[in-house]
Amino acid sequence: VSGGISFVDGVESYEDDNGHGTTLAGIINGNSFYGNQIGMGLNASLYSVKVLNSKGEGYYSSVINALNWCVDNNMDIALMGFEGEYNSKFLADAVSYAFENGILLIAPSGNGGKNVLSYPAKFDEVLSVGAVGEDKKRASFSNYSAELDLSAPGRYVASVRNVYNESAHYDGTSFAAAHVTGVAALLLGQNP
Repeated sequence: VSGGISFVDGVESYEDDNGHGTTLAGIINGNSFYGNQIGMGLNASLYSVKVLNSKGEGYYSSVINALNWCVDNNMDIALMGFEGEYNSKFLADAVSYAFENGILLIAPSGNGGKNVLSYPAKFDEVLSVGAVGEDKKRASFSNYSAELDLSAPGRYVASVRNVYNESAHYDGTSFAAAHVTGVAALLLGQNP
C-alpha cells in the first residue's frame, strides 16, 4: 500500500481493521504466498481509502469524500468494494465528478441474487461487475441486470485474509470486481 486516508469518523488510520480491503488488494496486487500465486502481482501502487468501519459499515458521505480525494490525488482507478441499497443524489454527483475527471470507477453488482444492481454499481459511470464460478455461470448470490457490464471470477477466490498473509477462499461480487480492477490496472500499465 503506497498510502491512503481514512474517512471513517473517529478513525485516523487507513489500515484495514476489517480484512475485506486486504483481501481485495491481494486479488489485485498479490504476489506469491508460500510458493502459490495469489493475485495478479501487478506491482501497482495501491492506496487504501477507508470508508467503512471495522464492521464493514459506513456512510455515503465518507464515499463522497473519498471520491473527491481520489480526484484531488490523481487516482486512475477506484474500486468501490461495497454495496449500498439506496440511491443518493450527492453520491451520484460525486461519482459523476470522479468520472468526469478521468477515474475509472468499478463496483460489485451486489450479493443478494436479485435482478437489480446495488449502488454505486447501478450508476451509469460505474463499471458494474457480477460474479461467476469456475463453470463460468452466474453465481447464485450475484445480483444481475440488463445493466450489468461484466462478470468475473467471484466464487472460491483465493486471496490473503489479513495483514499476516493468511490465505483463504472467498465468494462475493466484490472479489469479482477486484479481478476486473486488476485487469484494468494491467491494461493501463501497458498503455497509459
